[in-house]
Amino acid sequence: MRSRKRAMLLRQQDYRCALCGVMFDPDEVITFVEVHHDTPRHCGGTDRISNLKLVHRWCHKAHNARTMGQAAEA
Repeated sequence: MRSRKRAMLLRQQDYRCALCGVMFDPDEVITFVEVHHDTPRHCGGTDRISNLKLVHRWCHKAHNARTMGQAAEA
C-alpha cells in the first residue's frame, strides 16, 4: 500500500510499528511493512484509517499466531 493512507499512518504512528514500537527503518523494503486491522474484516472491521495500523511483517505474523491460538482455545 504505497499511498496517502500509508503515509498518514506512518506519521500518526511516529514511524513506529504499532505492535512492537520499534521505528521502521527508512531503507527497509516496503514489503516488510504490513497493514494490520485492529478489528479484522471478517469480524466487521473496515479499511478506514481508524481501524488500520502499520506493523513489521514478523510482528504481524507473531500477533496473528497468538490471536489465532487464543481463538482456538475459546
